[in-house]
Amino acid sequence: MPELPVVTPAGGGREVWAYASIIEQSTIDQALAMARHPLVKEPVRLMADCHAGVGGAGTVGSVIVMEGGLIPAAIGPDIGCGMHAVRFDAQASALNKTARQDIFRSIMADIPMGTGRNHGRPSESAKSDLDGLTAEFGPVDRLVGGQALAQLGTLGSGNHFIEVSEDEDGCLWAVVHSGSRGIGFKLADRAMKAAKAHCEDAQIELEHRDLSYLPQGTDGYRSYVHDMLWAQRWAKLNRMRMMTAVEGAIHRHITPSRVVDFDCHHNYAEALEPAESAPESGTDSDAPERWLIRKGAIAAYEGMLGVVPGSMGTDSYIVRGLGNEDALNTAPHGAGRMLGRGEARRTLSVDEFKSEMEAAGRVWDMHRADRLLDEAPSAYKPIEQVIADSDQLIEVEHRLSAIINCKG
Repeated sequence: MPELPVVTPAGGGREVWAYASIIEQSTIDQALAMARHPLVKEPVRLMADCHAGVGGAGTVGSVIVMEGGLIPAAIGPDIGCGMHAVRFDAQASALNKTARQDIFRSIMADIPMGTGRNHGRPSESAKSDLDGLTAEFGPVDRLVGGQALAQLGTLGSGNHFIEVSEDEDGCLWAVVHSGSRGIGFKLADRAMKAAKAHCEDAQIELEHRDLSYLPQGTDGYRSYVHDMLWAQRWAKLNRMRMMTAVEGAIHRHITPSRVVDFDCHHNYAEALEPAESAPESGTDSDAPERWLIRKGAIAAYEGMLGVVPGSMGTDSYIVRGLGNEDALNTAPHGAGRMLGRGEARRTLSVDEFKSEMEAAGRVWDMHRADRLLDEAPSAYKPIEQVIADSDQLIEVEHRLSAIINCKG
């Protein structure tokens, strides 16, 4: 196994650092193009779960520092996607087979799941939560106004999931993985179109159109920063509401309290302090703004808790950050795909998928196995290898085995 990180020159003094022993050339090539971008001032870091994103930007499992502007496609359409984890003061063994089946049915009934699934009649508490978000960020954008309320507390589809699990000590956990749904898609799509229009109008040459950017100081940049931060906050609120619903389903059988409760984004941007080498300017607003972009990666500052889930048929890990500054205090966000969704549907067997899930002992929606085939364990990298590759970045606190898995 190569010594990690593997450093690949991108030309012009730029580099890509890969903390990954399993990596495809297409992933490296996409990251190299990002590393050569005029906004990118530091080596692009790739995590152990990295794989090429759709189009010419947005490599999943990448960490990028941008200065003086933003590339909307680097974060992508699922702004604020992440995970919320809760450990309860109860043993998973307190839930027998009947209780587990009932909790599964309750979660599936109470939380809308799948593409386009919304709450038909939002609750008063959802309206109150959205009012709080409006008070913090201002009025809801008309582009997403209706969806912002209707989709609050909904899961979506793809790799998003809800799991009830037990750790190595038998303790009960719940994990929710979701993002900003159609809201993030609309806001990101608008920003990506604006970035392409800007670069075309300014005749800026790029290696790929998806690397189009919004320069600091423009209306498009200011609008995107607001929309991005708003969507990140909405996504976190969305996960919190779903976790409350999961807790309610568990409370129909036992009534444990939360003893660990945390949330972590993995498709998002956070503002950094200006670089020490940044030229002095007359006003603070003239200084280049710097952003740390994590696309399919979690923050792993020293002592910070995070979730690194496997596939729906393998274990997940609760980890604690080691604060590795060379890796920009970052860790992987999951197992990472080995097969694209189309390839998985064409090549994997539904019967083998069912067998994998039966061997894992999950309560899950086996009647929809054909529709969930692109999420089969065989479509993902081995989570154990991802964790092993990340030993400079994180330490394992708990290993979770799911007893209930819910997907849209």
